[in-house]
Amino acid sequence: MKYTFQDSTDLPVQRDFIEDLKNFVDACSKVLPVEKEAIEKNELYRKSIYSLEKALEELDSSNGKVVECVKSLDPDFAGHYLNDYKKSVLDACDRAAHEGLEQVNLSLEKERNDYNKFMNSVGSQVLSMLNPLFEGGIYGSHESYSMEAENGQLTGKKISTLGSMQSFFELGYNRSSVAIKDLIDTLFIPTWTRAGLISKEKKIKMEDMSEYLLKSFEYDGNEHVEASFNNKKADHSLKIISDGDEYSVVFDDTDIIADPALFKSITLEEIDSLVKNLVEFARSNIASSKLVNLMSGDENAIYSNEIFDCLKTVAEQYSDIITQCRERGYVKGEITIKIEQEDGTRTEKYVDRSEIFNRLSELGSEGLEIAGILGVESFKSDSH
Repeated sequence: MKYTFQDSTDLPVQRDFIEDLKNFVDACSKVLPVEKEAIEKNELYRKSIYSLEKALEELDSSNGKVVECVKSLDPDFAGHYLNDYKKSVLDACDRAAHEGLEQVNLSLEKERNDYNKFMNSVGSQVLSMLNPLFEGGIYGSHESYSMEAENGQLTGKKISTLGSMQSFFELGYNRSSVAIKDLIDTLFIPTWTRAGLISKEKKIKMEDMSEYLLKSFEYDGNEHVEASFNNKKADHSLKIISDGDEYSVVFDDTDIIADPALFKSITLEEIDSLVKNLVEFARSNIASSKLVNLMSGDENAIYSNEIFDCLKTVAEQYSDIITQCRERGYVKGEITIKIEQEDGTRTEKYVDRSEIFNRLSELGSEGLEIAGILGVESFKSDSH
């Protein structure tokens, strides 16, 4: 399937941009009101915590002043009567202060627990609402992957980075395991063995790796790849590290690349194919993707109320395409793309910029700001 602008120029991203744009607006419509409520709750929480903490300080300070006052009473005239009185008063002060401080601390604990419970609920809602938008990948983002095979399951993680925004996913794969033979036709690795009845000379043996199963995999989204494989008995291992054209291939404890004799017998083209196919497998065989965290810089975007900033970052990735749709389109006020099927059938898909603007404007100042980033507010001037 091919996606183009209305003048048949290829879209910079080969995806259904109209559908992605609608999903983005849907996400804004759902998430921004939830974040607004969270911001209001956060302000009330801060005020309540500040008030309770000041109450603690005042109780402690007042009790200290009373204690000092009682202790300063001169016992010269009343003798032991005054001493008994001071002891009774100090004991009463201690009990009252303890009870008062305990009550305030209980109130503080309840406020914090209630707030954390509320924010955990908000976090679950927001991540669920954003999942359809983020799971397909945000335009312009940098993605790294990892996989791990354990207990008969193949699971993975994905980190998508765009500017200071990072989204974290838990991945499920459509297989319980993956063997080297699933990624490449054959792979033989040169190893040392001893042969001969008497001398037991060291000779090179080509070890078949086809049945080795993936144990772990990491890909930084650029050129660095680390992959570990084990045989079914888990008594032999193969580790491959790739950085572009540089490789490290370790069978058990033997670094094959560092051994001149073994290096002559290894086919790096096969290693390269294995690495590339493994990266493609990690990207294309995902059965489920769940957004589990969203960061803005060093802060959790949900708990620091920075979801709006994250949505603005996403909107920036759409704005240039919307501008090009306007410049390359034939109908003013519409965002239009063309979709070409594999059989050559062509269709057009569009959305009115006024529709996008109206939906976003319903969200208040935040929605209007996003509309400005997208450039959809300009539909008003298209009719003049």
